[in-house]
Amino acid sequence: MSGLEVAAISLTVVEQILKLGFLTTELVRTAKDFDEARRALPRPAGAANQLLSTPISSQDDQDTPFSRFDAEIQSEIVDMFEQLEGIMSNVYRLVWGRYGDAVDTAPYQRNSVEWGSTPDNSPSQSSTFLSATLAGRRSSLVRSPSSSTLAKMRWAWKDKKKAEQLLADFNDMNAAIYNQIKLLLLSSTLGRDLEYCRTLERSGNAKALGLDSDVRLRIMALDEQSAVEQAKLEIEPWSITFDNDLGSSASTRSRDTGVSICKLGTEQVALEYKTIPVGKAIQQTVVARARQLAALLSQDKDPSFRVLQCCGYAHLASENRFAFLFRIPSGYEPQPISLLGELKNRKSRPSLGDKFRLAVVLASSMAQLHMVQWVHKSFRSAKIVFFRPSDSQRRAIEFDKPFIFGFEYSRPENDFTAGVQSDDIENDIYRHPDRQGQPSRPFSKIHDIYALGVVLLEIGLWQPAIELEQNQFSTATDPHGVQKQLQKHAARRLKDKVGEKYTAIVQRCLSGDFSVDHDTKDDLKLQRLFREEVISVLEKITMYI
Repeated sequence: MSGLEVAAISLTVVEQILKLGFLTTELVRTAKDFDEARRALPRPAGAANQLLSTPISSQDDQDTPFSRFDAEIQSEIVDMFEQLEGIMSNVYRLVWGRYGDAVDTAPYQRNSVEWGSTPDNSPSQSSTFLSATLAGRRSSLVRSPSSSTLAKMRWAWKDKKKAEQLLADFNDMNAAIYNQIKLLLLSSTLGRDLEYCRTLERSGNAKALGLDSDVRLRIMALDEQSAVEQAKLEIEPWSITFDNDLGSSASTRSRDTGVSICKLGTEQVALEYKTIPVGKAIQQTVVARARQLAALLSQDKDPSFRVLQCCGYAHLASENRFAFLFRIPSGYEPQPISLLGELKNRKSRPSLGDKFRLAVVLASSMAQLHMVQWVHKSFRSAKIVFFRPSDSQRRAIEFDKPFIFGFEYSRPENDFTAGVQSDDIENDIYRHPDRQGQPSRPFSKIHDIYALGVVLLEIGLWQPAIELEQNQFSTATDPHGVQKQLQKHAARRLKDKVGEKYTAIVQRCLSGDFSVDHDTKDDLKLQRLFREEVISVLEKITMYI
């Protein structure tokens, strides 16, 4: 039996255990919560199985996404599904074994392979095997009368806690499968195949997983001209106005972010200017990239991207710059506040939980961007923006709801961009040493991760990076000297404020040491390790703060 067939069996087992075990409502009082939580999550199991096993082309039915992965990744996929089966087998034993008389078996008898049948395919051949396996498991269990007083007491005092923990484990593993499959499909060589991505976008299974919007972003990176033609976002400069009620553009602009509030028609929108570099050749390139950037930012995205939707851009030729316009989320005041501004504000005192939640959101945003093979290129605290909720009495900043601005004329990460020489230490402090001065290497994901490390250092200490040294790093003789000073501050000062694990994450981001050897062209190993060693660690800590 192949590894994927084992995974398919595991998938169907999960749904059967759910149907058999958690249709008890009288005794299993968290049953409704469990079922609602399960339904609220993407259903990765069956849909993922079909996506992995569906032939990539009609010419070769053995050429599937699963077959394209190496043996190590295949083993990990199967292992995750088996872990999910193990969790739900424990549910099965707990509920059916003790409260079997109260379980509605009709769903089992009526449809034993619901997750084996998905939007794109009919039930798999493993269903018969699975049904027999489940029937054997069920008949082998000794059941206690569910209506007994003893059973009710046991549930109230013992089994309920077990079920709640199993629910938490199930949710965690369900999410892990979803994220893993999405990353593998979009960040492997499959993600570079335009034809496959278009097929994936149309797939009912991809939509069931919520992959379609991410796939569209990946397609835009592969087919730039088509993306620009479809977006049609360029507007006339005169259509951008500043209302008298809003004041002048200067008064409605965050000094640190460069984000202003203006009007497009009757709608208040956020505005960000981007200067066009001098030089005719580079200007032509930048104009083309600005169109693509606007098209990318205009697309619907998973909320974890933390990027506002671009609703238009204008080429201000006389001012040698572009104006990008973004829709402000409903329920928020049109007053941008930067993270850098909050770091400078001595009255701003976020809790430890606020710091960790902000760190998780920013790291997750970067992971999402890298997954679709885009890089930010200018990640820094001045470009992380908050809007105060308009309906809050305190109108406090929600630190877990930042929005990312400041995208450079980003292209897919595989493009070589030498960049423009910069001597601004306040911006250069966020740049990897290889990208300071006149960059000699193409921009890569590790350079974005370095910038994230600087921002996480700032969040942990709640102090702007430029202020970590009294001389504002003026004595640093070279970019690597700045890097060493930042690492020194992380090693000496972070632990007492945010703990060892957070400190280790910052140090890893600043050093770029993720122990990656022989990575793929799309940095798949780096992306997976970044999720495991940064995002997952931060998420786990946040749960207990």
